[in-house]
Amino acid sequence: MQTVREFITEHGAKLLLDSYVSYTGDDIAIVSTHERRPTNEAVHKLCWDVFIAGTEAAKVQGIHGAGQDLIKDSFSGNVRGMGPAGADSPFPLIE
Repeated sequence: MQTVREFITEHGAKLLLDSYVSYTGDDIAIVSTHERRPTNEAVHKLCWDVFIAGTEAAKVQGIHGAGQDLIKDSFSGNVRGMGPAGADSPFPLIE
């Protein structure tokens, strides 16, 4: 969890407005806000990269089954169909 939080804070600083990292059991969830369109490749790549970083940290710690939900070896443009669940929800700006 610490690795995921640090990675998203560092690498998402110029991309995200805000983020929150939580977990249920052995699944990590990242909720973030940004000003880009849904399915934005840079946002999805950040999430993919943060899951990879978390997986590597878990492997070093000897956690059983680390990264088992990441079924692909490389990022393909969005997280859909890659193992982790993802959702994009656009909200209209209120001025």
